[in-house]
Amino acid sequence: MNPKIVLAVSLAFSLVPALVAHADPPAANQDLEAKPPLLDGTWVIKSMEQVGMRLEGEKLPVSMRGMTRIFDKQRLTIKRLDREYQCTFTVDNDKSPKHMDVQLQSEGTTPRTLKCIYEIKGDTLRLAESRQERPISFETDRTMRRIIVYTFTRQEESD
Repeated sequence: MNPKIVLAVSLAFSLVPALVAHADPPAANQDLEAKPPLLDGTWVIKSMEQVGMRLEGEKLPVSMRGMTRIFDKQRLTIKRLDREYQCTFTVDNDKSPKHMDVQLQSEGTTPRTLKCIYEIKGDTLRLAESRQERPISFETDRTMRRIIVYTFTRQEESD
């Protein structure tokens, strides 16, 4: 083998660790894994379940029909009837199921945090939430009065 080629290859491989060690660290706001692009978009309610009862379509409470959750990077907008709530949220995708905390503040009220778990399968988002303890599954029964499980479908983007 040509000694010049061996020297060049050996030099190249010896520089890789040095280049990686001196690479710029990711920006503080760059949290790509924490906020997967799959979550971004508009999600429309399909059903909700509480105390073991699942409601969908016309059986949903009037206040929930047509509810949307719009995720855009670190912002979440919840639209329900004629009201709109601006929220922020954080996720922890290292947990199973994935965790989400939604910081909600309505005008004139004390801020509160909704503790959630979520999963996305295709164009379906399941979100279990509680104001008190974080849900551990997407199932509810009569003993879980404070946990609501929502199923949303992704709204098609119009051009």
